[in-house]
Amino acid sequence: MRCWSPLLITAAFGLAAPLAAQNGDGLEWNIRGDDESMTLAFELPDTDAVHLGMTCDRGSGRITLWRIPPADARPEFRLSSGPIDATYSGTLRTDELPYLSTIVSSQDRVLKRFLATGELALTADGAVERMNATQPQRDRIARFFQHCG
Repeated sequence: MRCWSPLLITAAFGLAAPLAAQNGDGLEWNIRGDDESMTLAFELPDTDAVHLGMTCDRGSGRITLWRIPPADARPEFRLSSGPIDATYSGTLRTDELPYLSTIVSSQDRVLKRFLATGELALTADGAVERMNATQPQRDRIARFFQHCG
């Protein structure tokens, strides 16, 4: 299994930005990768702002969620899609670039609803960031989940 590290991903997507921006600020879902591994990231194109990343290997059914949190952030991911929400414990990694990560199933109920509706929100340290996808972005999301299996 080949999993891209956030250091390599941030080289392609840029560095994370604080939770503050909403979709109206130009953030969008984009994918990068190859036949083996793919990353879906909520980012501000042509900048260093990546707010949430998801990486998976083809057919693995396992998605690595990652983000670069502020220094005092809780080590967790709290995601919601409509009325469905879940909190996932994360691990702070410091080997290359400090980042928070966790692994979830591609069949996770929050992620399945995100795939179906394009609605996703991340709550971190009291701030809620809505990451809802437009139709072209929903097509990218569907490609990512199809790749993951």
